[in-house]
Amino acid sequence: MEVIHKLGIVRIAHKDVVTIGLSATPFTKGLGKHYQAVKSVTTTNKLISEGFLSNFEIYSASEPDMTGAKVVAGEWTDEEVASRSMPIVGDCVVEYLKHGNNKKFIAFGCNVTHCEALKEQFQSAGIPCELYTYKDGDEKKEELVNEFKKPDSVIKGLISVSALAKGFDVPDVEVVIMARPLRSSLSEHIQILGRGLRIYPGKEKCVILDHSGNCKRFWDDMQEFLEHGVSDLCDGKPKDKKEKKEKAEKEPKKCPNCFHLHDPAPLCPKCGFVYKIKTDIRHEAGELHKLNGSVAKESTLFEELAHYALNARQKSPEDARKYALAMYKNIVGVWPKKKFEEITPIAPTIETVNKIKHQNIRRAKARKAYK
Repeated sequence: MEVIHKLGIVRIAHKDVVTIGLSATPFTKGLGKHYQAVKSVTTTNKLISEGFLSNFEIYSASEPDMTGAKVVAGEWTDEEVASRSMPIVGDCVVEYLKHGNNKKFIAFGCNVTHCEALKEQFQSAGIPCELYTYKDGDEKKEELVNEFKKPDSVIKGLISVSALAKGFDVPDVEVVIMARPLRSSLSEHIQILGRGLRIYPGKEKCVILDHSGNCKRFWDDMQEFLEHGVSDLCDGKPKDKKEKKEKAEKEPKKCPNCFHLHDPAPLCPKCGFVYKIKTDIRHEAGELHKLNGSVAKESTLFEELAHYALNARQKSPEDARKYALAMYKNIVGVWPKKKFEEITPIAPTIETVNKIKHQNIRRAKARKAYK
C-alpha cells in the first residue's frame, strides 16, 4: 500500500482498495480527476451554530477598481492588483481602527511591495506588525509565528501575500484583512476566511475587513458553501456558460452607514440603517398616489409609532403626539394625514422598532456632532 500526498489531501492507492480523501476545501480545481464523489459530513454554518467555529461579520468600506485588469491563467496579475490597491492602503488602517478594536489581526496583500506599504501604514498608526513572506527564512517565520501565538504578543498583526492562507493556526486572531483581490479563486478566498474562524476563549466573533471586493465577488458561491458544503467535484474543465447563468445569484447589500456586508434585507442588521425600498408608490404632500395600476395598502406606521410613544417612552399624551409626528416625518419624509387623537395605537413590529432605533441613533450622532 502506498500513501501519496497530492493536492493537499491524503490519497491511498492500492489495487481493489477504495480511495478516500479528506479536505476542508473540496472545491479545489482538478479533484474530480482523482475522486468520483464527495460527501459533506457537516457544513461551516452548522459548525458555527454548534460552537465549533467562530461567527463572523464582514465590512467592506473600499476596494480597488479591477475593470480591465490584466488576467493570466484566470487570475489578475500580482503587479496589476498591487498597483490598483495601493491608493486604498490607508483605508485598511482606518477601518481596522474603527472595527478592529485593537484585536490581533492577519492581513493579505497583493505582493511583497504592497505588504510592505501596509506594514508602514499600520506602524505609522502605532500598531506593531510584521511581514510573513517567502523572503523570510523558515527560522525567522517560525520565530514570528511563535511570538504571534502568545496571548500577550508584542506583534499585533502579521501581513502576508498567501503564506498565511494554508496551515496557519492562531485561534485568537479576531480580525482578517483582505486586501488582495481574487478574480476566480473561491478556494483561496474560503481558506483566507477560515483563518479567522478558529474558536478561542473570550472570542465572540471574527471581523472580516474586505478591501479586495472578494466577499461581494464570491458572495453567492461563498454562502452556498457555508450553508450546504460541496455537492460535486471540479474536474478541471471550465463550466458551461449556460450552467453559470442558470445559477441564481444573490447580490449582497453593503450598508452605506457602517459598511457592513450582508444578505439582502430591509435594514442593516448591524446598525439598523433602513434601505430605501423601490416601489411604485410616491409621497406627495401627505398623499399616497397609486402608479401603474397597483394598489397601496394603508400603512399602520403612525399607529405603531403612537403606541411606542405612549408606552415604551412613557410620554404624556401631548409629548407622545409630538414624538410620533416627528418620528413619522423623519422616517417617511412627509407628515401623516391621520390625526393622532383619532387613531388606535397598535404594538409596533420588529421592523418599525428597528426604524425607531435607527432614527434615535442618527439624532444622537447629530447632537454629538453639533456639540
